[in-house]
Amino acid sequence: MILKKYIVGLTAAFLLVLPASGIAGIITFDDIANPAPPAWAPLPAGYAGFTWSGFWYVLAAGGTYPIPGAGIYSPPNAVSNGYGIHDSVMSSATPFSFGGAYITQWDPLPSLGGPATSITVEGLLGGVTKFSNTYSLYSDSYTHVAGYGGMVDTVHFRTNTTSNYNWWVMDNISVPEPSLVFLFGIGLAAVSLIANRFRA
Repeated sequence: MILKKYIVGLTAAFLLVLPASGIAGIITFDDIANPAPPAWAPLPAGYAGFTWSGFWYVLAAGGTYPIPGAGIYSPPNAVSNGYGIHDSVMSSATPFSFGGAYITQWDPLPSLGGPATSITVEGLLGGVTKFSNTYSLYSDSYTHVAGYGGMVDTVHFRTNTTSNYNWWVMDNISVPEPSLVFLFGIGLAAVSLIANRFRA
């Protein structure tokens, strides 16, 4: 009975702390030093603990290729798919929960291509697709990309065409901080160990 009360108490405490702890971390890219002209550069390796392929970070204004229309969701920085790369990938060796993001069209080099009109966001875990959603993109507003409650280790952001030079800009990627979930798991494991000893 005491053990049962402890488990219930531990769970209740976790649920109370979770919303107040800021467990949903927001990657805004705003802590990166402003890129040198033309204010458009590859995202630093390992930024925010993730591996980024095909992502460049951009400055809202003052560069050779400013972002018009919707601008940047939370200034001063955001990320784009480099030179209009068809498939940009965010991944981690440790599974994470993708909480969503905001994406808009961008057209920095009209002579080479144009803005991406839609994007497919696909999350995988161990090579198995966990979610896949396609969204229309607009130049005058941000499209909210929905999150996924389960765990993934890779998220693909694919433009509507297989060729490059179709641009988008993304900001405010939401990912949970794993620390509280990890600690809660340790607590439950400890309770399980104690329970087994009681039974023995």
